[in-house]
Amino acid sequence: MTTIFVTTNSPSHSYLPTYCTVDKSNQRLQYQELKETFKDIQNWKDPVIELNLANVGLRSKGAVALAKFLARYHKIRTLNLSGNKALLVSETETETLDGIQALLEVLKHKPSNNTSLEKLNLSNTALPSMAALYLAEMLEENYLLVSLNLANNPNMGKEGIARLILALRTNKTLKQLNLCETLVETSNLKELALALGVKLPASDAPSGSGILGSIGATALYFMKAVAGVGVNHSLKEIFLSPSLYNVRDNQIIIDAICQQRKDLKIDLMSAAVSYASHSVSADDSPGSHSVSTAVSHASHSVSADVSPGSGSGKSSASSQHNSPATPSILWTNSPSPPPYKDERVSAAASQQPSQKLKL
Repeated sequence: MTTIFVTTNSPSHSYLPTYCTVDKSNQRLQYQELKETFKDIQNWKDPVIELNLANVGLRSKGAVALAKFLARYHKIRTLNLSGNKALLVSETETETLDGIQALLEVLKHKPSNNTSLEKLNLSNTALPSMAALYLAEMLEENYLLVSLNLANNPNMGKEGIARLILALRTNKTLKQLNLCETLVETSNLKELALALGVKLPASDAPSGSGILGSIGATALYFMKAVAGVGVNHSLKEIFLSPSLYNVRDNQIIIDAICQQRKDLKIDLMSAAVSYASHSVSADDSPGSHSVSTAVSHASHSVSADVSPGSGSGKSSASSQHNSPATPSILWTNSPSPPPYKDERVSAAASQQPSQKLKL
């Protein structure tokens, strides 16, 4: 199978004079074809910084080969593996974690690893709770990743999400985290507040169950929140789909996060209600918020209806689901910003049009 390289030329003074992207998405790649693709990339004259392997039928064996490739080729910055639901399936049709474990091990920054990956998309890959533990370990030892997409992985469970949130207290570089449709529960939101250094009312502090253990959980919560120990300040945007249970409690917790962390933007999505973005500016006061963003659950596209300075807006949502509407959880005063992008690469890409070359 021919590998197509999309090459962008930019002025010699830019960050990357010439760079390439490779898109193999929606092609069923056999193991040998996958290895040939990696070989083509290694032999190509210009650096390949973006690799799209979404929905290619990647299995555990292929993920191990990908991990070995990333260990040798240190130029990939964006990796898309979304839609590969067989990622944990072996050649004998049994479940194995070897592939995802090998891949995440490479992203730990050790003397033997030198990857440059900044954006990783693992959405809709049927990750179990054990994979969430490996992800958490990777986040604790990674200092380059800025965007992690784990959307549509409900099997990670409450415990797996709790372990991921705990890892955020150590990670200092992640700016964008997508946990939509991962069954985030109220207890997870409380743990998220803790990781972000947010003070909750005593009744909303994390209980003794879950990741904090059974003894002194509430005291530990307040001690860490006041002292600022292990607080994450790098996150700028979080995508969530809170459980439709305890909607009022979820609203209280998310409101507290947005009031105390004005540098952080939270986007909500659920099957019943399209998500609205919650962004609180420094001069906001209670009661001045307005609903202004509407997003289709099917397309995830954002449309804002805001009149500058008007202080009011409209909210609309379209969905293919027939679930009953639930109360709106979040408010916003400004349209959503675009997803995180590497400004250095974006600036270079705007200089020259792309060319498609075949190897």
